[in-house]
Amino acid sequence: VPTQQWVGRGRYAVVDLSAGPTEHGLLDAGEDEEVAAAALPQVVPALQGGDAGRARRSAQPKMEAAYSLAHAQFVAQLATVVLSAATHLVAPDVAVCALPAFERLVVPLIVLRDHRLFDPLAPGHARSIDLPAIQSSVRRLLLPAQTVEILPSLHELHDHPQISVAVARAQQSDSVQVIDDNGHVVTRARSYLDADGLSAHMHESVDWLAS
Repeated sequence: VPTQQWVGRGRYAVVDLSAGPTEHGLLDAGEDEEVAAAALPQVVPALQGGDAGRARRSAQPKMEAAYSLAHAQFVAQLATVVLSAATHLVAPDVAVCALPAFERLVVPLIVLRDHRLFDPLAPGHARSIDLPAIQSSVRRLLLPAQTVEILPSLHELHDHPQISVAVARAQQSDSVQVIDDNGHVVTRARSYLDADGLSAHMHESVDWLAS
């Protein structure tokens, strides 16, 4: 995924700290694709200079103090970016998953469908949910002495009208930049479910399944 300040593929991302601030983004990007000064930690002049700058700072205590302050701020801001990338790109589940001390973790897996074309929990077809893979991924978050049990269940969406409304309200679309077959960067609209919005609407629902 190419952007003005970072490129990524899968769960890998490369960030260009010198990409901003800019007032205008890519040619094919939207109006809000500029890089703001607060988007990434800035390599300010006090951090530049290489070996020559290091030599000048060693002879001037004020320059050394300015460098120490700028370096501390830069490292703190960079740590924030790395933490944000880890919780949103590499392992987004850790942002909402706090596992206290326990011996057994029970994870209800609620599958909602609005059709009767196939059973997502039935193995052997192209749209089957890989339950062993989910259990393996959850187990990797646990301590050695802890165990996990996945409890899958299938429900028809039309049997839960309030959840249907919550799903409809949580549906969002976003514009993303992708590379087409000709190698051009184009803007496409992709639909997705807003997890925070869905969770908020589910909390407001009186449906027993949402509770």
